[in-house]
Amino acid sequence: MDTKDGTKKIGKYFLFLGIVVISAVFVLNAGFVFSGVPSANQCYSCHENDVKESFDMLAVHLPFIQKKCHECHVSDSPAEASSGSEETSRTFNESTKLKWIGVSPSPSKIHWISLSTDDVADTLYVKARDDIKVLFMETMDLPNEEDLKEMKAEQAPPKISDVKALKVERSLFISAKIGWKTDEIASSKVVYGIKSLNKSSQVDLNLVSEHVIDLAGLKAKKTYQFKVISQDMFGNKSESGIFTFSTSKSYSASDTAGEKQGHEKGKVEVKGEFLLKDGDYLAKFTATRPVSVSVGVKPTAGLRKRTSRVKKEGREVTNHYWLKNELDVNINNCYTCHTDVKEGRSHPVNVYPKSGMTIPPEYATLSDGRISCMSCHGTHASNYDFMLIKPTSKALCTGCHKEFGQ
Repeated sequence: MDTKDGTKKIGKYFLFLGIVVISAVFVLNAGFVFSGVPSANQCYSCHENDVKESFDMLAVHLPFIQKKCHECHVSDSPAEASSGSEETSRTFNESTKLKWIGVSPSPSKIHWISLSTDDVADTLYVKARDDIKVLFMETMDLPNEEDLKEMKAEQAPPKISDVKALKVERSLFISAKIGWKTDEIASSKVVYGIKSLNKSSQVDLNLVSEHVIDLAGLKAKKTYQFKVISQDMFGNKSESGIFTFSTSKSYSASDTAGEKQGHEKGKVEVKGEFLLKDGDYLAKFTATRPVSVSVGVKPTAGLRKRTSRVKKEGREVTNHYWLKNELDVNINNCYTCHTDVKEGRSHPVNVYPKSGMTIPPEYATLSDGRISCMSCHGTHASNYDFMLIKPTSKALCTGCHKEFGQ
């Protein structure tokens, strides 16, 4: 009797062990490895068709060949880290699992970001960076709503000052950078032309008090007239007087924010202030030098992959990692490796197309219409040199710049 009982116990043990082993093999083969960095199998299991199509092309992106999907796409990639900052209880790094809920992409010392009460958490994760690397990563406590002041509606329009042409550049294209200030946060727009103000920039809806707008596709050796327009969050609008600049030669003002950003060194600090507006939070972030700012929160559930849902071919896939924001994926990622690409040696990015230009659908832009690196280059692979989306440079340029092909 004892022998039979022992045999039964051993049999049950091996049956249990077999089930565990088979389950583990199934999970691993499916690619669902519950770790901080996803395996390539996890990506390939859903994106199989995209992967096969990319590997069949002539030029394939190196990280894609190396199966390092996480370095470009996943927000908890360890590829980046806050540089030069001391570790404190407030610091965090890219291995922190986050959902990004707000971004202000244009480099500035002051950023205003609207945060929905449906997205916020008690702790906000704030990241600031320039075009090359992350400079600041710290958490901030979000105050209780009852402790915050309500942003009151007002009738006074913003006061515009210090309007100037910050820069005129004659390189691959002729472009100008127009700057001005307002006494309150407001949107940014420039109307311009040679004989009349018959052209307009895109409206930059990011609310700032220090404004910069890029004008692209200008003509050589011409004098342009322009005026700037800003509208505050309550609909009050102001217009400046008319100013001029010339494209006869390159020009750069000494206080151009973009120029100073590349040379400033030292630790970057970012301070946060919070208000309420129409039931949502309005956050003001002040940095010690021009940076772009992203705001994130930890997912509500313990494991991030259990809370992100992605639609794939009509079905809902719940095992997904939170992805980097579009500014990081489509522009900042590229500068991490392609550090030799400097302003003036390539097409401008993180700018709106010039007035009246129609961007073909195959030229991918950011959600607000800004040009990105992926507007001209394939994401994972291409059949053309330099991973361009068109067979020749001329074909690429004339896709948007129709006048060059005439």
